[in-house]
Amino acid sequence: MLRTLKRKIIGKKPKGLNETRAILLHLEGMKISQIAKILQVHPSTVYRWVKEFEKEGEKCLFYKQRKGRKKKINEREISIQELQGKTIWEAIT
Repeated sequence: MLRTLKRKIIGKKPKGLNETRAILLHLEGMKISQIAKILQVHPSTVYRWVKEFEKEGEKCLFYKQRKGRKKKINEREISIQELQGKTIWEAIT
């Protein structure tokens, strides 16, 4: 399982190195209190990371895509403005 997890981590944008280390150490059998000491975080933080991993699996180790702000102008309007010779910035204002 550790090898599979390590392979899946490569190439994706990880959340935090401490969080990943904590989960790997826990999977190797280390106690939460020991992990907290090594990583210099509160044991409840490590406990929360481990519980989240147990609930969601390896996908909890990576940032989730956020929606972001809605566009003020849609793609169709941008195309129309470009055909009229306006720049995107002129079209928005």
